[in-house]
Amino acid sequence: MAIIRKKIGSRVTADERPLQQLQELVALERLQQLQQLQQLEQTLNITSLSYEQVKIKPNSLIYCDPPYQNTAGYLRDFDHNAFWDWVRDQSEPVFVSEYSAPADIKTVMAISHKKSISAKVRTDSVEKLFCNDAAAFKLAKKSTPNWGESPNR
Repeated sequence: MAIIRKKIGSRVTADERPLQQLQELVALERLQQLQQLQQLEQTLNITSLSYEQVKIKPNSLIYCDPPYQNTAGYLRDFDHNAFWDWVRDQSEPVFVSEYSAPADIKTVMAISHKKSISAKVRTDSVEKLFCNDAAAFKLAKKSTPNWGESPNR
């Protein structure tokens, strides 16, 4: 544990230098993280639109978190059948969080957790990540996915 002495005039004492260097290093790391976020922000296009309104560019990866089927509390009705047709029709990889999906949609993973139904009632639940054929094609490749490459159909 370093003993920190007060500054004498404008000089920094020897015991304060390691602390000052550590503070400068932390500030530099924060600046680097901010720069990385700014670079990432330039390549991402995050939207909060209906899936029908999103203009999907080539080489995109799409993640959807639609209203879960057979759950209540949404402001509008949601046509799940039309949504899954849209997922199937996309040539770009689409991933969807949901509890269930049509039989032809691939399951990527499943996560078990407790779901609160009320203040006193909790039930077991399995949330899944599903994908379309374009995403399944990318995941089936052994190397890092190249999201710009399309499956041969």
